[in-house]
Amino acid sequence: MGAADSLFLHLDVFGNESIAEVGGKVKRRHGAIDLLINNAGIGVFIAFKKQTVKDIEGQIRTNLDGLIKVTRAFLPRVRKAIINIASAAGKTAYEEMSVYCGSKFGVRGFTQTLALESPRLRIFCVNPDMTATRLSGHQGRPPQEVAEVIFRVVSGQVRCRQGGGVDVWEAMG
Repeated sequence: MGAADSLFLHLDVFGNESIAEVGGKVKRRHGAIDLLINNAGIGVFIAFKKQTVKDIEGQIRTNLDGLIKVTRAFLPRVRKAIINIASAAGKTAYEEMSVYCGSKFGVRGFTQTLALESPRLRIFCVNPDMTATRLSGHQGRPPQEVAEVIFRVVSGQVRCRQGGGVDVWEAMG
């Protein structure tokens, strides 16, 4: 996207201290950032009654709680846009994905509300379908296509209402 500089840092979305530490490092190095893309996610794809408390907690803390806390840490420094990666499973319920679906529905609701509260920023969700990553056993859409849609949303090539979502399968045609 033409960045003159980049900074790679490890961030543990479970750790409030990690989020604060990374936020501080970014602030010291760059002051402000143009764009925040929240893209952490995990899923346990078995029936709800078979999920452990640890399974449930991991999905909620990674997919929703972490995203919200990272956004809170960076929001004052974001100049242009926030893109939250939700999911097709945040729009439609799928069997054996109850907690994952719930967390991704939550991402969409958070995004819509944040957009109302932060009208100076462009705030959207990108909703991938099954993407070939570790999460899906490397089955599905190439991750490069999801990245292309994110780029097209950020650059304004794909239009979306504030707080809305862009479905990768539709944007790719």
